[in-house]
Amino acid sequence: MKCTNCNSTKVKKKERNFATRDKGEVKNKPHKVYYFECLDCGRKMSKEEEMPELLTLKEACEILKCHPNTLRQWDKKGVLSAIRIGVKRVMRYRKEDILKLLNQKKR
Repeated sequence: MKCTNCNSTKVKKKERNFATRDKGEVKNKPHKVYYFECLDCGRKMSKEEEMPELLTLKEACEILKCHPNTLRQWDKKGVLSAIRIGVKRVMRYRKEDILKLLNQKKR
């Protein structure tokens, strides 16, 4: 991965813990937010900036926080279509399709 600001390859994945709040009270279950920070210029980048155009099954699972079998079922049902590549018919997912699915879930 490269920094979008200075094109440096010295980028480190970091996490930040957030506690969810409900009417002023902190719930028990904090959640983690991952981001990337350039070690040269200090720029912080989100997942969307560093995501490649085509994602592997494992990468898509990490972003969507689901099991690989869920993505396979979604492919069969047409919820999130996969692209098949090569002789082995390896599954890849488009960045735009995943972002579109995430935006639908937020609504």
